[in-house]
Amino acid sequence: MKSLKIYLFVLGILYCLTLSAKNYYQGRTTVSGDSVTYRVKVTSTGAYRIDNIHNKKAGTPLRMLDGTLADGSKGYGATQNQPFEQTLYRAVKEVLPDSVLQALKNAEEQMYIGLIVEHDGTVSEVGFIFDVDSLLTAIPPDQYYSIEQKIKRYTTFTLWSNSKDVQFVKMTGILSFKRLK
Repeated sequence: MKSLKIYLFVLGILYCLTLSAKNYYQGRTTVSGDSVTYRVKVTSTGAYRIDNIHNKKAGTPLRMLDGTLADGSKGYGATQNQPFEQTLYRAVKEVLPDSVLQALKNAEEQMYIGLIVEHDGTVSEVGFIFDVDSLLTAIPPDQYYSIEQKIKRYTTFTLWSNSKDVQFVKMTGILSFKRLK
């Protein structure tokens, strides 16, 4: 049993080294896979933000239904109808291999997931934010696209009463890999 643990630990370290050798996003403004193209931006905090090129709402100011700018101090939002374990974590676990998940868990990686929520509570856009030196940079765009599609399928929200008059709501989820079970 002890030798199995040592073997898995060494395997995890080797995989981390392999992951860290590839960075799909460094020095690029877009990155493409077979199914998707993502815009790549380096945020003011030095993280990568990747957004599907078809996303139109994530980078726009929040507006009321009549088109006027929304008052951001009113705290527009929504409540997720399912726990993260049934949505964000489920999507990641269904897409990434166990060895990758274990390496991300061992490195205590985390990423932010930006969501655009429509009036019916569905998620229409998903974006990802992760550190530039993260192991997450070694995940290819097509895998992020698969995660994105699953998040849209699994996640629904109920808009707060004060959010019924805005065009859409911006929400953020934090996915901490050390919480993976």
